[in-house]
Amino acid sequence: MSTLSNYVSQKCKDANVLAPLKNVCDKDVPYSQDLSTFTTTDIPHELKEYLLGFMEMNIAISPVAYKSIPTMQSECIDFIADLWNAPRKSNGEAEFVGVATIGSSEACIMAGISMLSRWKKRNLRRFHYGTKKPNIIVSSALQVCWKKFADLFDVELRKIPITQTLCAMQVERLDEAIDDYTIGVASIFANTLAGLYDEVKAINDIVENNNKKYNRDVTIHVDAASGGFYAPFIQRDTLFDFQLKNVVSINASGHKFGLAPPAIGWLIFRGNEYLSDALKNELDYLGGSMLKDVGINFSKSAMPLASQYFLFKVLGVAGYGELISNCDKVSRYVADEISKIPELKLITKGDIPTVIYTTSDKYRFNLRDLEGKLRNDYKWQVPTYELPDIGLDVHRVVVRTDLTMQLAEEFINVLKTALKNLNT
Repeated sequence: MSTLSNYVSQKCKDANVLAPLKNVCDKDVPYSQDLSTFTTTDIPHELKEYLLGFMEMNIAISPVAYKSIPTMQSECIDFIADLWNAPRKSNGEAEFVGVATIGSSEACIMAGISMLSRWKKRNLRRFHYGTKKPNIIVSSALQVCWKKFADLFDVELRKIPITQTLCAMQVERLDEAIDDYTIGVASIFANTLAGLYDEVKAINDIVENNNKKYNRDVTIHVDAASGGFYAPFIQRDTLFDFQLKNVVSINASGHKFGLAPPAIGWLIFRGNEYLSDALKNELDYLGGSMLKDVGINFSKSAMPLASQYFLFKVLGVAGYGELISNCDKVSRYVADEISKIPELKLITKGDIPTVIYTTSDKYRFNLRDLEGKLRNDYKWQVPTYELPDIGLDVHRVVVRTDLTMQLAEEFINVLKTALKNLNT
């Protein structure tokens, strides 16, 4: 009987089988020229080789037979917890609880479930006999995972408008939005629309005062999908983490500025009491000791976890700091050059390395036409979308580690050429 490996080897001896597989990506935009995605596309050769050893491995596997899984996960969580000032006991033992997820969407939904679970326990009467839905508060620049959570668990998504100038939550409107049915506040630490941070410190202070005034226990989850692996390296004075009293959970995407290939996310809770029991499961049918599973999804490739472990060990804090600083430098160059192009108007340079621009008041054209021109004629991908509450179409450039200064200069030249030839 043939194994899968033997069977595939025999089939692939036929060149007609392999040729169309190798050519399937030929018409794609080169990864380094895709300025729309936050997801890491700069994968070192050494990392690719390292990951081959984990291709068959599943995170949901016996921790006794495969000791590498709990080792890698534990060491990654410790690295991240220290970045975010997660609490430890006097002997250095962790008070926090951390888990690897498929990405920030799973992490955010888990954080939402945990907030909802705690609210139900404190408000059993309201939950069982009330006519109002519980609500979660977030800015209108939310990532779609929060809508998914609200829809799936019948929670009202209470959106606070963004400011006209900063494209982040209008924190002065937060206090009036909180009520007895509020399960928590989700603060977006670098939204996808403009790459800007909600003012987490201000949100924490408002929540603290509201809790004291009305005897509530509203907490904060920080959705730091993009900022959680950015601010700790080059913006150390920006408060967003567990140093703030009411922040009880934080997530980040390892496959964004954590620099790992997709898809991996991280979620850390201040303490075990903030993690819903509904997300904790135990099973013994994989052999060895009891497997303690935390999460929504069960089977997950170990390759993203191994890649994050590799990068933390190889780069360390200093290496991340150097790479993140370079992204910031390149994004500032792009923002400065775009501000000089008469047809365009710079909206903002994000808190993370994003650049947002639109058409200038003097020159009016359809940004989607420019997007198509860049992609179809020059193979550069720049997304067009509308900012909520403002009703303005914009382009967003995301600077990742593979957008070198040389490539950034090439993009600026292509952008100018595309504008010149837009109607041809």
